[in-house]
Amino acid sequence: MEACRAEGLHTVSVSVVDRRSVELVTLRDVAAPGITLEVARAKAYTANEFSAATSALKRLHDSPLAHRKNVFLDGGGVPIESAGIFYGAIGVAGSPTQEQDEACARVGAEKLQFELDMM
Repeated sequence: MEACRAEGLHTVSVSVVDRRSVELVTLRDVAAPGITLEVARAKAYTANEFSAATSALKRLHDSPLAHRKNVFLDGGGVPIESAGIFYGAIGVAGSPTQEQDEACARVGAEKLQFELDMM
């Protein structure tokens, strides 16, 4: 959320899930619409289940997976990975574009990766 705020984006929600897609934390900025909570969770869930950024999954829009509950196949979710191990994922929703959502999520994932690398 800090990265989004630094870009002047105060309308986002951020969700972090662990490697089993269990929600660890979800935050909503004061100006973020309530629906961003659900979308951020779906982005984190999808990035974790596929071990890939959600922007890389756009090709699956016409597949049956696109109709599954909690699956989000556009930008804004990124996995948290360190030394080849996936620890979970971050989803961001509420920016004007999905690219901005994903950029914010990447900053958060990079900060967590740094901490994990230091362990």
